[in-house]
Amino acid sequence: RRKLERKYLTYFSRVLDRRNNKLLGYLYDLTIEGAMVVGEVELPTGKTLPARIDLPEGLCPKKYLDIEAYVVWSSPNEEDGTFKSGLRLINTHPDEVEMLDCLIDHFGMAV
Repeated sequence: RRKLERKYLTYFSRVLDRRNNKLLGYLYDLTIEGAMVVGEVELPTGKTLPARIDLPEGLCPKKYLDIEAYVVWSSPNEEDGTFKSGLRLINTHPDEVEMLDCLIDHFGMAV
C-alpha cells in the first residue's frame, strides 16, 4: 500500500531499461517510494528492473537517475492502447531520494 501521497508530474521523464536502453515508458506520477509509468509495452509484474529516469536539464547536476524498480502491477489502458505500470523503487540511496524530491518539488501536482 502507498504510504505517501503521489504527485502527478507536469514533466514526463523517460524511463529506460539500463541493460539495453529500451524505453519502458514515461513517468506519470511519483513519490520517493514509487511511480506510475505509462508506456507502449506491458512491464513484467513481479520483476525488478534496472531503470534509468531522464532528468530535466538544469534541474540536477546529473542528466539521469539510475534506480532499481520492482514492477508491482501492469495493466492495459483501453482508452489509448498504452500500459500503466506501478513501480516500487527499491534500495534508493539518500542522494537518489534527494533527486526524486527535487523532481517532485519542481514538477509535481497534488492528485
